[in-house]
Amino acid sequence: MLCASRMDARRGIAVFRCALICVNICDSRGDIVAFCALLKNWKGLEGFMDARLAWLSRRGIKELDLVLQGFLQDGYADATAAEQQAFAALLEYQDPEILDRIFHGVEDEDAAIAALVQRLRAGGA
Repeated sequence: MLCASRMDARRGIAVFRCALICVNICDSRGDIVAFCALLKNWKGLEGFMDARLAWLSRRGIKELDLVLQGFLQDGYADATAAEQQAFAALLEYQDPEILDRIFHGVEDEDAAIAALVQRLRAGGA
């Protein structure tokens, strides 16, 4: 599991990379209007994180895909900030660790992840 400062650093790097891409596209075209349009339509870090979570929730194990993607689609938007952070942290685990927590009753040492796992076991949404 990543510590909060490392996750924040990764988020900052992702935002920096997106900004560099925008600048390079507009610089090569020499079009400031295109740059303004990109900024207007850019979803920011939230859009990047949503796409990242969607990608990470596809595990290749049908049971995990159903539970994780189901929560992402039906319960994530209504979840508290702590539950959203716990979900992101849970997705950093390896598949066997997630399976153990959700299906085999293994308790996580992190209380927020343990509470989220209880919610996922109860139906997620």
